[in-house]
Amino acid sequence: MFNDRNSGGFHPPYFQSSPPVTRTEMPPELKNQEPGRLLEQTSEILAQEDRLRLGGGPEAIARQHEKGRKAARERIAILLDPDAPVLELGLWAAHEMYAEWGGAPAAGVLTVIGSVQGRRVMVVANDATVKAGACFPLTIKKIVRAQAIAATNRLPLVYLVDSSGVFLPMQDEVFPDDDDFGRIFRNNAVLSAQGIPQYAAIMGNCVAGGAYLPVLRDTVLMCRPIRIAMPWSSLRSGCGGPGPSSAGGSPGPCSRWESSGASTWESGR
Repeated sequence: MFNDRNSGGFHPPYFQSSPPVTRTEMPPELKNQEPGRLLEQTSEILAQEDRLRLGGGPEAIARQHEKGRKAARERIAILLDPDAPVLELGLWAAHEMYAEWGGAPAAGVLTVIGSVQGRRVMVVANDATVKAGACFPLTIKKIVRAQAIAATNRLPLVYLVDSSGVFLPMQDEVFPDDDDFGRIFRNNAVLSAQGIPQYAAIMGNCVAGGAYLPVLRDTVLMCRPIRIAMPWSSLRSGCGGPGPSSAGGSPGPCSRWESSGASTWESGR
């Protein structure tokens, strides 16, 4: 099984008796107001969803466009078959959380089920307009959930990677549990063993944990001149150790598409 916590699974107590439910009639004055209230609340929810779909906001999207880059939703729209059904999962993830850090709309990652050339797939796309695609604790749980859904339904996974790695101010909440950051890579191995294809397209510079996200997939497309790098020398320098010159330079062994061997294919941006 994909989830190896308990082979017995979870069995809800369907046959337990429940206390009787007492129903109270709504006062007529409220009953008359109910349709209008429902429409108003529905409109508020739909408006909030529109704001969530903007990720880091219009200004952040404009900055991506100035760099010749597309926003995550624009990339997904190009990838998926037009007019085919699309189901987005977890749009409200991390809603009103991490306010002290400016928030993380949709947890900074999009998880969408759609079709590519008629084949249903699960797409996981980092949103670079939210803290440069950094991974918050809920970002990781959202990715792990997408992997579990893909495994259950045998959906190929397509990762559009554009991530600065773990959100460092919260790194102590990212690594320690068995459904945290390392679980993503364990799942990569399990999915591969199950014969479920995993494709990654490196859409932006990826650093540290963001560099691991694509290279453990089955097939990797890397857009030039994008770089992926490990920050070892920078971290050592920040901790008082040798700087980049004596530690081999800031890029790690997967620094560029020409020499890293990390990518299967390379493409112009």
